[in-house]
Amino acid sequence: HADGGFGGRFVDVCGVQLPRAECSSGDGDADDSGSRGPSLVLTAGARAALLAAALALARRRPVLLEGPPGCGKSALVRELACRTGHAKSMAVVHLDDQMDSKSLLGTYACTKTPGEFVWAPGVLTQAVARGFWVVFEDIDLAPPEVITALLPLLEGRQLHLPGRAGTLAAHPGFQLFGTVSVGGSGAVAGGAAHERTRPLWSAVALDAPAEDDMADILAALHPELARVAPAVLDTLAAVRSVCAGGAGAGPALASVQPDAGSDGGEQDASPREQKQSQQSVRYGRALTVREMLALARRLGGVAAANARPEGPAGVAALSTEGRELACREAIDVFAAHISDARERSTVLAAVARAWGVPSERAEYFDMMHAPTMSSIATELSVGRASLTRSRAGARPASERRA
Repeated sequence: HADGGFGGRFVDVCGVQLPRAECSSGDGDADDSGSRGPSLVLTAGARAALLAAALALARRRPVLLEGPPGCGKSALVRELACRTGHAKSMAVVHLDDQMDSKSLLGTYACTKTPGEFVWAPGVLTQAVARGFWVVFEDIDLAPPEVITALLPLLEGRQLHLPGRAGTLAAHPGFQLFGTVSVGGSGAVAGGAAHERTRPLWSAVALDAPAEDDMADILAALHPELARVAPAVLDTLAAVRSVCAGGAGAGPALASVQPDAGSDGGEQDASPREQKQSQQSVRYGRALTVREMLALARRLGGVAAANARPEGPAGVAALSTEGRELACREAIDVFAAHISDARERSTVLAAVARAWGVPSERAEYFDMMHAPTMSSIATELSVGRASLTRSRAGARPASERRA
């Protein structure tokens, strides 16, 4: 990132000079960009949103990021935080209607001394005092009590603390972000309390990535999948095509060319598969870039071991074994959470078609697959997840005997 001068105290973000975070430890934390991978791929839409957010930051305005799920709202904040050195001092709070203002502002807590109470500041109070960034995910879901507590910050960078004298002025480095997911019609979903405070934010709109943008994102974040990237995109499109309402637009499926070890000819959908493809799956959420990247993260080893270095790209770049391994990973990402047997079978058939695998094989993979579990003295592993065992959590022998 270009240095904006002034002794390295500023950083250039899309032509806007933003102050770097103060680095009190002297260990170089003020710029986290050197030790991280890309968090935001700068497509045309993302670059415009980044510029709009940088302009709001330069004016110390609270920033409200609005867009459909999976469009990059959180990734944009992380990108700004990394560029300005706030990545390690940023608090992310997921809001819902169960959140109360005490969790954010603080409360009096009892001590070991009977009858003695001390003030315990909440996450928002600490951030305001110390100049940290705070991101409120789904700010539109916050109850009126929380929105009311935020009003002084939105209006004048002041925080009122109930039960304590005076107000707390925000540190110059403090910054407030909010995210809001919009529906397919572009309308913001949220409560009346949030709508009343919306003019106090600097709104930044993000759109869902277009097909070309999704290909660019995949290429930038997973260059090792260059040979099979079209198949990853086709898988997302295939599942979208059988979901209710399409679950968002996607690229068209590419034809699958058989490898040298197959029995020849493209695989046509069977009558059963054609009937399944006409049935709509209630997927429960929009299929976005998140699912595409989840599949991509799983396919690195498959592509490295099974992709041909030359010839057509996509499914045709993989051997029969490679296509089946990739299909298994796609089943885990797109179908494992579906409980309804018919809908699960429909998604399995769509995934199988995308990878050139018979639907019967996909059904077999799904039926036979079970996460492996291993337990040793120091670690418990289930599938890809591992938990470290801690001796500190063990009960004393006297309690175990009791």
